[in-house]
Amino acid sequence: MTASERRSSYQIENTRFEVMYADITTVPADAIVSSDDNYLSMGGGVSQAIRYKAGASIREEIKKHLPMKIGEVAVTSAGNLGARYIFHGITIDFDNWEYANEEVVRSIVNKSLELAETLGLKTISFPALGTGVAKFPFQLAAKTMTNAITDYLQKETKLEQVNLCLFAAREGPRVGPEYIL
Repeated sequence: MTASERRSSYQIENTRFEVMYADITTVPADAIVSSDDNYLSMGGGVSQAIRYKAGASIREEIKKHLPMKIGEVAVTSAGNLGARYIFHGITIDFDNWEYANEEVVRSIVNKSLELAETLGLKTISFPALGTGVAKFPFQLAAKTMTNAITDYLQKETKLEQVNLCLFAAREGPRVGPEYIL
């Protein structure tokens, strides 16, 4: 079994929670969450991969939300992606030189789940928030996110599936957009 084939599935009340090694841009979902800075530059890691695959159309939508503060979530269409929406979670605030911590990550998870409910969505996919350019420790992100997701899913929700899509490291040099998940 390769890293990209590994996944675990959990049933929490009426919702399936899946943890997988996958490219978040290819996992079927109504919304995908992006980890970004307060100017929504989509310039690195997961946000860059999403921008690359979503296309230029979301750039105009992004401008309507600027600037933002750490922990906030903006909603745009998903452009060329199979999802309906992109939820842009702010994990870096360049104006105040703030970076993601447990409180910020938990806040983004909760706000994203609430937005999904408000929009009547059934599925949402998260990356490991803040673990790229924001340098939030991966293990702490995993713990914080899984705790926030499971806490949320223990109350009444109409969400059918929540995905946590983790980066599967590739062998060799990382060059080109195909290496940015």
